[in-house]
Amino acid sequence: MSSHSTIFNISRADAKALRDDDLDWISRAAFLDAAEATQKHFVSPAPALVFVFARNTVGTLVATLAAQQCGHAVALINPDIADAAKTDLLARYDPNFVVTQPAPSTETNYGLSVEQRREAATHDIHPDVSLLLSTSGSTGTPKFVKLTARNLQFNAASICKALDLKSSDIASGHLPLHYSFGLSVVTSHLLAGGAISLTEKGLMDREFWARIKGDGVTTFGGVPWHYETLHKMRLERLAFGAVRLLMQAGGPLSMDLKRATHAFSEKTGKRFCVMYGQTEAAPRITTLAHDDFPEASASVGQVLDGGKITIEDETGEAVSAGVTGHIVYTGDNVMMGYAKSASDLAEGDVMSGRLETGDMGHLSAEGHLTVTGRKDALVKIAGLRVDLAEVETLLSKSHPVKIVKHEEKLCVFYVSGEGQDDAPLADLKTALANYMSLPPTVMRWQAVDAFPINSRGKLDRSALRQLCVSLGL
Repeated sequence: MSSHSTIFNISRADAKALRDDDLDWISRAAFLDAAEATQKHFVSPAPALVFVFARNTVGTLVATLAAQQCGHAVALINPDIADAAKTDLLARYDPNFVVTQPAPSTETNYGLSVEQRREAATHDIHPDVSLLLSTSGSTGTPKFVKLTARNLQFNAASICKALDLKSSDIASGHLPLHYSFGLSVVTSHLLAGGAISLTEKGLMDREFWARIKGDGVTTFGGVPWHYETLHKMRLERLAFGAVRLLMQAGGPLSMDLKRATHAFSEKTGKRFCVMYGQTEAAPRITTLAHDDFPEASASVGQVLDGGKITIEDETGEAVSAGVTGHIVYTGDNVMMGYAKSASDLAEGDVMSGRLETGDMGHLSAEGHLTVTGRKDALVKIAGLRVDLAEVETLLSKSHPVKIVKHEEKLCVFYVSGEGQDDAPLADLKTALANYMSLPPTVMRWQAVDAFPINSRGKLDRSALRQLCVSLGL
C-alpha cells in the first residue's frame, strides 16, 4: 500500500468502522483493504486531479482514500448540483478521473464507477494539495478550498479532544460528505477509533431513526435546520437511543432553540455542544462545551486545542476583550489557499496558518467567542454557505438582482417598474434552478421600483432587510 499521506488517520484493526444504507458494518482493516484494491483504478504517471461526486456511502470514502494513497488530489463534489454546473466544473478543471456511484454498495465493488478521462496527468499539482472542498455547498461554484492532509488530521485531533470522542462512539453520518462538517464527523471519529453509520435518509424517514437506535449511534451532528426540525418533531419523542452527544454547527441557531436543546440534553443525560468554523479551517475553530453553556450561551465557545483567535480592528491591531472587531484565526488547520481553476492547484501555501474569517465578533475575558455578523456577503442557509455576490452575478445574467438574508431565507429583489414587466421572475427562477440546489422554500422573490441607495451612493442592504420584515417575506 502507498504511504502517501491522506486525510484519514486510522490503524488496521478488526473493530467496525463504516456502514451505509446498502452495506452492513465493515472493519477498519476491511476499509483499508478496499482502498488498496481500488488503487488500480487511479494509475497515473504523476499526481492527478480526481473528482468524486460524493454520496454518503462507504464507496465514496474508499475512492477518496484510494486516490489519495496514489498521491492524487481529490475534490469532493455535491452530486446533486445542476447539470449545467457539473458541465462547467468539468470544463474548468478537466479532472483526470471522475468517480460516481451509480450502483448500491457491496463489499465486492462498493458501487463505484471510475472514469479515467486520459492516461497522462496534465495538471501541475502541488504535492501538499490533498483535498478540495467547495466554498458553497449549494452551487457548482468553481472556487475550492485547498486542504492538506495535515489540515484535516490536525483539526480531527482537536475535535476529538474538545468533544471527548471515544473508541466506543458511533456517529450518525447523515451530513453530506462533500460538506466540511459532514467530513469532519468522519475524520474525527475514525481518528478516535470510533465508527460512522453513513446514511442518505432524512430526519422525516422512519428508517433514519431505526438506524440511530439499531446501530447504537452515540453522537449526532446537525445544522440549524436540523434542530429546528427536531424541535418541531418534539425532541423528547424521538428515538435517540444511545445518543450521548448532540453537536450543532453550520450557522447560528436561535437562542430559544439552543436553550431548549441544552435543557433537553440536561434532562436526558446528554451533552450539547455548539461549534463554529469555516471550510477554510478544515473546518472547526471553536466549541462551546455543554457545561459552559449556562454562562456563555450567546457565544460559540473557546478555540480548539492548538489554535488561536484574535480580534482585530480595521488597522489590523488586536483589540481588548469585549471589543468587537474582525475575527482572525491561526492554526495548523488553515487551508493552503483557494483554487478557482486547475492552474491554481500548483500554487503552494499562501495563508501561513492565518485565516481572516470575514466574521465580526468579540472575545470574553475567559476566551469565549461571540460572533456578531459578517464583513461581507457570505451567509449560511440550511447549513450551507452561500456567496450572495456569486448568486447575484449568476442571476443577473437574466436580470439585475440584489439579495439579502432574512432569518433562514434569501430574499431576492428585482426591478419591475415603469417600462418593465414581470417576465424577469420566470427567467430568474429558471436561472436559479440551473445553477443552485437550494430548495425553493428558502427563496423569496420581490419586485421593486428601484434598488435603495444610501447617502454614499451605494446599495442600502439594511433598507432591503427592513423591506423583508415589513412585507413579511
